[in-house]
Amino acid sequence: MGLHISRIEIRNFRNFRHLVIDDFPAHAVIVGENGVGKSNLLEAIRLVLDPSLSDARRMLREEDIWEGHPAGLAGGAEVTIVVELRGFDDDADAKSILSSAAVDFDPYVARLTYRFAPRTEVATGDGSQVQPTSRPLTAKDYDVVVFAGERETNDVRAIRRELALRVLPALRDAE
Repeated sequence: MGLHISRIEIRNFRNFRHLVIDDFPAHAVIVGENGVGKSNLLEAIRLVLDPSLSDARRMLREEDIWEGHPAGLAGGAEVTIVVELRGFDDDADAKSILSSAAVDFDPYVARLTYRFAPRTEVATGDGSQVQPTSRPLTAKDYDVVVFAGERETNDVRAIRRELALRVLPALRDAE
């Protein structure tokens, strides 16, 4: 079957408070009514895997936070998106590329995680020092990290360049 997305977990992103899709099929067509989150699911996957998105594009806005979150962006909401990959047990090249992302070895599982969360400290108005703040947060008070495996220091940029991500445009009014 080859390398494929096997699991997706999304927290606090757009219309998803907490979505887990285990055993994601290797070949998938996403179908559903308008407004159920098909495009949001694809956008979440792109935030993790798409090498064409700039770091600035990975920064979220207030409207990207799940609307039911009690605190929202101003109160420190955190968005996480986890994508796990499988199907590369017999592929030495994929094992090499995904070595820093491996979280299991029988079968091989690679994990890539996107986290949008407030910095623990934010810059003061004059920019001369960094101090904790009690004011409502804005998107400028947040950082994005996309990492491989279980350690936030494992950079995914090299991995993203090697993965082929294909997202086809929506077929409208198909029967």
